[in-house]
Amino acid sequence: MLPNNTFNITSDFPFASNTKEVILKGSYLKSDTTLQFICDTSRVKNKNLLSNRIKKFSNLPYIAQGEAFRNEGNYFIPNHIVYDLDDSSEVPNDLFASYYRGDGFGSHVLEIRKDHTYKFTQHTCMDNSYEEGTWTENNNVITLIPPRQDWTMLDWVTSNKQFYVDTNFLIGKKTIKNSKTTITESYFYLSKQPL
Repeated sequence: MLPNNTFNITSDFPFASNTKEVILKGSYLKSDTTLQFICDTSRVKNKNLLSNRIKKFSNLPYIAQGEAFRNEGNYFIPNHIVYDLDDSSEVPNDLFASYYRGDGFGSHVLEIRKDHTYKFTQHTCMDNSYEEGTWTENNNVITLIPPRQDWTMLDWVTSNKQFYVDTNFLIGKKTIKNSKTTITESYFYLSKQPL
């Protein structure tokens, strides 16, 4: 999301030379409680990404069709998508759970435990590693306290070791200052895994 009320959704191609393809772009309307994306889909190369059948896997069709998303402070809350569940499964409503994000080449799992500890695990084709620490929660923001303060695995998904707590997600915000005038904000959504 850019400061001039425009947005780009890009796709990273692993193992390519920093190639990013713009999937969708357009403008957005932001209020105190909602965020709505407005885009011209006529130039979208892969129209399958916009179909209703993809809604069970991705939020792209919702964005492309201009549906409003909930907005909480500096976070926009996507629709919760539960993978491979039958209708009898139930997603827990409490905070204590495992939260997952992955792209097919690797994944991160953050387990939030009742004893105020966490375990953050990374799975890739090259490495399976983890770190553990403690956490606190205040006003729907969970702050993770890793054993090392100089560097942590959490730096891959959040700039400040904090996540906004939503019913079905933990949302990390990573801010990178590319130059004096360009700041990139990326949001990492870790989806709650059913127990």
